[in-house]
Amino acid sequence: MYVDTALSISRRETLSQGWDQLMDDRRRTHFTTAPQAYDTHPVGMPPDVMHDAARLGLPSWPAADFRLYHAEIARLRQLLASTHAANNRQAAEIRRRAEQAFAQQKQFLVGKIETLQQQLAVLQHETRSEQDNHEQEIAAVHQQLAEARSAAQAINRHVATLKHELKHVAVAASAEQESLKRAHDSIVSRHNAAIADKLATIKALQQQMDDQDEILEHWKTAQEQAVQLSEWYESEHERERLRYTQLVDEFARFRSKTSEAFAVCEDELETLEATVGILQTDHEMVELINADLDHLADERESEIRQLQTELEAVLVESSSDRQESQRAIEMLRSQLQETTARLTAVSEEKTSLIETVASLNAKSDGFDASLFAKDQEIDATKRLAADAQRQLEQTRRENNGLVSQNDQLRHRVGDLSKEITMVQTELADANQRADRAESMLLERDHQLREIHSAARAADANALLRANEAEQQYAVELQRLEAELERQKQSQHSESQLSASDQAKVAELEHALAASQRAVAVSSTENDRLQQTIDQLHTRLADVERTSATKADRIELLEATLSELRQDASDHQQENVQLRADLAERRSQLAESADRMATAQHTIAQLTEKLEQQSQQLEQLEQTRQQHDVETFRSDLEAELAAKWQAQVTELEQNQVTLRERHHQAQLAQQQTIESLQQQLRERIAERDSLKQRDDASGEQIRTLQSQLADWSMQESPVEEVKRLSNELSRCISQHAREREALLWRIEQLQTIRALSRAA
Repeated sequence: MYVDTALSISRRETLSQGWDQLMDDRRRTHFTTAPQAYDTHPVGMPPDVMHDAARLGLPSWPAADFRLYHAEIARLRQLLASTHAANNRQAAEIRRRAEQAFAQQKQFLVGKIETLQQQLAVLQHETRSEQDNHEQEIAAVHQQLAEARSAAQAINRHVATLKHELKHVAVAASAEQESLKRAHDSIVSRHNAAIADKLATIKALQQQMDDQDEILEHWKTAQEQAVQLSEWYESEHERERLRYTQLVDEFARFRSKTSEAFAVCEDELETLEATVGILQTDHEMVELINADLDHLADERESEIRQLQTELEAVLVESSSDRQESQRAIEMLRSQLQETTARLTAVSEEKTSLIETVASLNAKSDGFDASLFAKDQEIDATKRLAADAQRQLEQTRRENNGLVSQNDQLRHRVGDLSKEITMVQTELADANQRADRAESMLLERDHQLREIHSAARAADANALLRANEAEQQYAVELQRLEAELERQKQSQHSESQLSASDQAKVAELEHALAASQRAVAVSSTENDRLQQTIDQLHTRLADVERTSATKADRIELLEATLSELRQDASDHQQENVQLRADLAERRSQLAESADRMATAQHTIAQLTEKLEQQSQQLEQLEQTRQQHDVETFRSDLEAELAAKWQAQVTELEQNQVTLRERHHQAQLAQQQTIESLQQQLRERIAERDSLKQRDDASGEQIRTLQSQLADWSMQESPVEEVKRLSNELSRCISQHAREREALLWRIEQLQTIRALSRAA
């Protein structure tokens, strides 16, 4: 591709030098015609002999020009090799993308080019038909002249008929001229309409590119907002981490308070043991005093021993359970410390989960202080510890996932920075290529201006030749008219023959006028073709600039679209994660409800046992009326009632708090999910619209690039101008030969008339 471009540039420079030399020669000779190409034949010489003499030709090229041409080709090849070696690495990726785009665009524009070629073929067919009609008219004129030669003896009888036929021919010629003019106007109007359509299409493409620029600015703004949102999220995570640290400290303080409460409970148990000993002593004293109540005292003593045994067993079990709970709490504390060291960013939902774990641990500690004889409560405490362990493991996994996501985000930021650097480098390369393309376009415009000047010079030369031919024909016509006038004055008897000769001369003048009109039409067509060539080159330059600009913008849009797709996938992953968190929260809420139901059931059981103990105390009150027993019973009942009431109140408050927090978390999570879904739908809609616009722009760019490729595959405009100039010269020489043939025919008629006059 680069080699063809360099060769075409060198060829154009050489041809422009040749044209400059030719124009300098013509300027020195004041645009005179070449004598060997346009010499007229002698009078009376047949036109077939003159056909060989009326050949067009260009001056021979000097040998120095060919040496310069080859030297320029060698220099350009060396320059091309060095440039190609320097730019091969940078242009490999761009060429691959361009080839993919060109391969898709070429198919669309091939059909369009074929349509234009068909239209051009139709125009050429119309031109050929017009030329055939013109040739048929000339043949008809020749046939009429032959008939006139064969009917020379009966010309007096057919004078009126010939005049009538000449009138019809004149009317037909005028009608045909009008039809040709209308056809030419229609062709011009169609071309103007096509040009207007192309200009409208270019404006629409420019409008679309402006819209895409605005969309790109909006996306840049959205990206900046996303960066700000991520920074805000980081600050929120830091704040939540501090809050979590505070909660851990509060939990440690609560644990210390719980330990103090355990110590108080142990003191109370020791007091109860001492009280039991006192009661045993009192019971012995009552046995000594009340002999009648020995049997009842024995039964009460056995009951007291059983209660003491059960109390000791419960104390042993509670101490072992307390030790297990302390070990579990120590394990949880170590795990919490490890989680505190690892967690760097925790959301509000995870904070509420940790608060739930803390409240459950607090409730388990409270239950340990009161439910010292209940195996079910111990099992519930173990389950709570296991749940807390699972929740901590889940939190640890989520923390690891967040750490991996942060690493991925860091890697992505690094990749985006690298991509931005690469895009900036490619943009600089594209700007350099655009500068080189502009310089090449300037050189091409300069060459085209030189070609236009050469074409105008050729047109001026053709007009000069036509004017010379018209002047020669006018002189010859004046001579013939003078000779006819002399013949009229000398031979009045041959007036009818002279009239017929004048009619023939008028007919020949009409044919000559038609030839001149054809020459004018050819010149007009040449000017139109030249204007079309200028317009096509201008449009080609505009299309090249537009295609380069659109290619750069399409690359930027593709990069933006890939980023948007990545963001959409990230949002989808976040949505899935949020849904999983919501399901987990719901399961945790169900577990909390189960725990609350279990706690309520435990409270009911404890209440029943409290009632049983109250009944037992009433029985003891009936048997023992001592003041100490009543005081102990009332104190114990009041203490147990206060403890159970405090535990019930705390459980109810915790349940209400859990419900409120769960409801708030569910509402916030639902709002977050809805906002994310709305953002996802908006991003998907924007991505679809961008994709559609990208496809439309890509299709238009492929169309323009295929047009550019097809135009680049066309022949050199210099060759086209030379071809048109040669065609114009051929038409002028053909008309000159026809004029000479007509003059020769007039001379033959004059000879025939002289012979008839002599006879």
